[in-house]
Amino acid sequence: MATNLQFIEDFEITSSVSTFNCDNVFTDKYDVYQIVGYGFETGGSTAYGNLRLIDSSGNVESGTTPGYNFAYLSLKPEADFGEAKGQSASFIQEFFGNPDAAPQGSGTVGYIYNPFDSNSYTFFSWQSVHSQGTPERMYKGVGVHKSAESMRGFQLMDNLGNNVTAGHISVYGVK
Repeated sequence: MATNLQFIEDFEITSSVSTFNCDNVFTDKYDVYQIVGYGFETGGSTAYGNLRLIDSSGNVESGTTPGYNFAYLSLKPEADFGEAKGQSASFIQEFFGNPDAAPQGSGTVGYIYNPFDSNSYTFFSWQSVHSQGTPERMYKGVGVHKSAESMRGFQLMDNLGNNVTAGHISVYGVK
């Protein structure tokens, strides 16, 4: 893969939110985008840092038909490694890891492939890390949104009801 990154935009989460949109970042200029997120925290309990796409009309793709398919490995130093997967899900689970209360948190480096191309599915790959007390856990995953349509952005969302209170997201085009 090419390694020449072109900065597109920074986003900062500074208040308690259950969803956070990074809109109008995908164009026909790039086929691959790098997403770097770090410093995600919650006001209390653990959240899931899930990802959804935003279509060309500004609608969040949250349906299960056709939905998202994903699979990831859970690398836990204190327990056996595990795996999780979903089919026809309404989001890509834990793309941004598991944010938790400060000083614990999470971060990710992920890639989104062909989001703006209306003739292709949108694919994902990512690696994330998070701390829940003493153990630091890592995830490595892949996913697909099974609809050939143009996407213009993405959304971080929690489905556990524990808002994200801080975090930073940078978006890059990959040349």
